[in-house]
Amino acid sequence: MPLCPIIFFIMKNFSKIITLVTLTLILSACSSESTKKEMKDTADKPVSKEVDKMESHKQSATAKGKRTCTNKKDVRHIEVVEKDGGCAVNYTKFGTSNEIASAAKDMGHCDRVSEKIQVNLVESGFMCE
Repeated sequence: MPLCPIIFFIMKNFSKIITLVTLTLILSACSSESTKKEMKDTADKPVSKEVDKMESHKQSATAKGKRTCTNKKDVRHIEVVEKDGGCAVNYTKFGTSNEIASAAKDMGHCDRVSEKIQVNLVESGFMCE
């Protein structure tokens, strides 16, 4: 399609196009009271399903804790241990244990990693104790 007809159309309808764009911007900028209320109500809720699930599945995952998660015959272990004034997270899967996270000072880091793994396992059908 040649450019001349497109340019001619734009020039012929320029004022209509500008008016339409301006109205669209004005209307989209306006916010009703119900929308403001919905925004305020959702501000108090968790940001994502993941955070909500972490809270619902969290079980005193504190430093020096061990979790056992099972799904039929599959058994996984998540263990938070103190290490050189910090912590480490050991994860056992199919009988093999690996250190998957550590922190020099922040025990909370290991707790968060442990909780995240537990949430992932629960979402995959595991039951954790």
